[in-house]
Amino acid sequence: MVTLDRLTLFLMLTYTSNLLLLGVLGRRFIKGRPDITEVEPERWPAVTVIVPATGQDDGQDECLAALVNQDYPDYRLIFVTQDQADLATRIIEPGIKDQPRARLVHAGPTASSCQKNHNLLAGLKALDESTEVIVFCDMTRKAPREWLKNLVRPVANNQSQAASGYYFTYVRSSGVATWGRALTALVLHLLQAMPWFTQTWGGNTAIRRRTFEDLDVAGYWSRQIVDDVSLAALLLRAGIKVIYAPQADLTASLENCRLSDWIAWLVRQWIYLKFYFPITWLAAGLYVYLLAVVMSLSLIWTLAAPWGWVDPVFGWMALAFLASGGLLACLSLRPIHPRPPSWAKWLLAGLVTVYVGAWCHFLTVLTCKVHWRGITYQADWKGRVKEIIRN
Repeated sequence: MVTLDRLTLFLMLTYTSNLLLLGVLGRRFIKGRPDITEVEPERWPAVTVIVPATGQDDGQDECLAALVNQDYPDYRLIFVTQDQADLATRIIEPGIKDQPRARLVHAGPTASSCQKNHNLLAGLKALDESTEVIVFCDMTRKAPREWLKNLVRPVANNQSQAASGYYFTYVRSSGVATWGRALTALVLHLLQAMPWFTQTWGGNTAIRRRTFEDLDVAGYWSRQIVDDVSLAALLLRAGIKVIYAPQADLTASLENCRLSDWIAWLVRQWIYLKFYFPITWLAAGLYVYLLAVVMSLSLIWTLAAPWGWVDPVFGWMALAFLASGGLLACLSLRPIHPRPPSWAKWLLAGLVTVYVGAWCHFLTVLTCKVHWRGITYQADWKGRVKEIIRN
């Protein structure tokens, strides 16, 4: 019979090794993928970048300027907002004035899918016949000048029908919730970089138009609650492998993120996984729950051992796990971030992230509702929108 101390020791060693493995492999793939060639293609395909936008966020004007100044020989930009009253329209219209490659499209309010999907579908209807590769990008992340080339290169070189990047979060405040969200995004970035977990991310994806149309993604999106995770599930069923483009990462600024903002964002990440990859959602949730339990026991045993309330063996095991796990988390994850905080703040953010991650997963267990930009979407268990409530 497996005793509690042996089981606990096994879990501690497992999680410690996982942290190290995540950092080592993630850092390797983020810096470069040996299977992704960086040679120039014989011909750069004609590209159209569809940029759905809504609301007014800091830095949107800089992100727009970066998109219209890409070093790519043949590309067009289609910005899509809901209507003329959308705050994003006020930024886009002057930003694309005198830019012949860019245009603005109004999608109107959605009636059967999430608003972002509805905007994307309006952008797709505006494609011209010359477009060979479709790129989806958000206007809340800044793109380096070579971003579009780096993203499209694997597709242009026929290494894959679809390629995707991710983003780094530059934090401009010292709040624990702000750094916790940045750390969560970094973990997702590391997973995105690993070939076993790479999937399309809606803010940074290129896909060959013929593949997109053969799969009837537009028809599929017309009922779905999210764009990227639903597309990832569709590509997986079709046996199409998505490649991570390591040089095509974007950057985002994050300032004064409240705990409620972080929770709302992370709940959406979990629930999208629940709709389209339920087994992964369940397994990842159990992993985070167990990690939260092991960390809680470790903290309790570490504090209780000197008083003789628990066996000293448990105390030493717990202390070793906290020290090694925390140290390895810092050594393996912190250097990956372009602008990491202090070691103490990084450790605190990591500790809080475990519990927030477990709590957010729990919040998705008994619901199929998604709240985003003042709209509540009621979906079925496959992510199909059933009701739209405008708050």
